[in-house]
Amino acid sequence: MKIENIQNNEVIEKVINYPKQSSMTSLLVSDLLLFEKCSLPDYETSKKLHVTLINNLNIFFSEILDHEVIECPIT
Repeated sequence: MKIENIQNNEVIEKVINYPKQSSMTSLLVSDLLLFEKCSLPDYETSKKLHVTLINNLNIFFSEILDHEVIECPIT
């Protein structure tokens, strides 16, 4: 990942390792079964994040496809 500070042109580079979804799911299930806890956000928080993402994706797709996209074309 590269981050550039536009005020002073400083560039910072960092390596970020994202786990695969299958690894994350197994950790979540283990926490649920062993410790009866869940680290997922509650529904309202998740909904806000997803609606924001979907709206922005639809804006992007609308621009690329040159027509209004009102349903997110990602399954």
